[in-house]
Amino acid sequence: MRLLSFWLFCWGLLSIASLGQSIGYREFSALGPKGSISAPIPFSAVAAKWSPDITPVVQVRGSVDGVSWTNWRALSADSDSGLPSSALTWLGEDIRFFEWESSSPAVVFVFIDPGKSVERGKGSPRRSVEASSSKPPVISRTDWGCPDGQNYRGTPTYTTVTHLIVHHTADGPVSDFAAWVRAIWTFHVFSNKWDDIGYNYVVAPDGRVFEGRAGGDNVMGAHFSGQNSGTMGVSMLGTYTKTLPTAEALVSLESILAWKADQRKIDPLGVRLHPGTRLYLMNISGHRDANASPFASGTTECPGDAFYPTLPTIRANVAARLDAIHTLTLLLEDAETGAGAGWNSNGMWHVTHRKPAGHAWWFGSEATGTYDGQGAPVSGTLESPSVDVNGEAFLTFRTWYETENPTADWDKKLVEVNVDGGEWRQLDQLIGIERQWVTRSYPLPSKGSVRVRFRFDSVDATLNGFEGWYIDDIRITLRQ
Repeated sequence: MRLLSFWLFCWGLLSIASLGQSIGYREFSALGPKGSISAPIPFSAVAAKWSPDITPVVQVRGSVDGVSWTNWRALSADSDSGLPSSALTWLGEDIRFFEWESSSPAVVFVFIDPGKSVERGKGSPRRSVEASSSKPPVISRTDWGCPDGQNYRGTPTYTTVTHLIVHHTADGPVSDFAAWVRAIWTFHVFSNKWDDIGYNYVVAPDGRVFEGRAGGDNVMGAHFSGQNSGTMGVSMLGTYTKTLPTAEALVSLESILAWKADQRKIDPLGVRLHPGTRLYLMNISGHRDANASPFASGTTECPGDAFYPTLPTIRANVAARLDAIHTLTLLLEDAETGAGAGWNSNGMWHVTHRKPAGHAWWFGSEATGTYDGQGAPVSGTLESPSVDVNGEAFLTFRTWYETENPTADWDKKLVEVNVDGGEWRQLDQLIGIERQWVTRSYPLPSKGSVRVRFRFDSVDATLNGFEGWYIDDIRITLRQ
């Protein structure tokens, strides 16, 4: 194979360094189905473009010194972009020699050198689940070295976001995540001829989130098979056809989806008509969910055969985050952790650890294991401190009980509420026998200074040789 030494003569050379990182971009028209060339300027990533009427089989390899070569890498058609091209393939840093084999000579190779990153990002990995409606830390375009900085080429278009679309970039891996994002930006802008990178946000394997398309919140990207209105696109750096994103990346993905879902009042578990595709889509969907639409620009396996089946879990986790965001615990009593100072108890109510579930409040006697009053009726109350409630609130608790009779006339187990020092009002009377832990939940009827209590009354002294009544994990929660 003859080595071509007139590299710059055969291809176009473009160096991009307007506002940010200096980036090299070059295109080279292949002179035949096989070839070898040398480059005076190194590159890292390569892709191929071809005419719409062909889909060639292309493989490439690279070398730093012309002696030791990478393995041959196939440049497969990139169905994600909807264009007649391959995805980016990374051959390594400082590649100066390149060889190709193609089933068609009509191939144009794209070479990108994203440069080496200077750490300027103010974002940081997110490694824990946090219930927060605020936007997670995002590394700005300026900080990841976008040549256009925060600017947009042309005039950005904005959209009302109704659907959150999950992607993978289908390339890499690369350890320099900012360089990885710069390479994708360069490919989208100069090879695909788009105004900007297609995604709104890009998530790295270490959990850092990178700002994608310029223009700020609700700017419309280019990521959903030509039907981008109503969407926000978040892409995971990497290929997830056989493996899953890292735990750190998934936490950040769920965090930014929860932020947007909360902002736009999007139900993470819901389904809604997407006007562009004319499909009823899950509000959190994968890119491939557009495949069924006749209006989509193509079909894709994005976000990967391994990753896509996990979207139901991601939706559930985002929904749980939103529940946590909107539920404020005003009162927590958990005997196992010792929380709940200020509770008052009398009669047989006391903290015990008799149950396998751990510590709990119990109406019963440690000496007998029952609530037997030795020939006399027994009663007692477990009363909370006051809590100020200024919105829609609920009382929840876990309970286990084994008492005399399932009728309402004996062994009364009453759940009561007091508002602003008024009379105690009954929320419920538990009847029957429940020999397992169950959770009860009740809306509180009024706003104000609220106290709750659990009142046991055996009424008579007969047949009290049962284990009694357990209460644990008592909460008043306020829906914001």
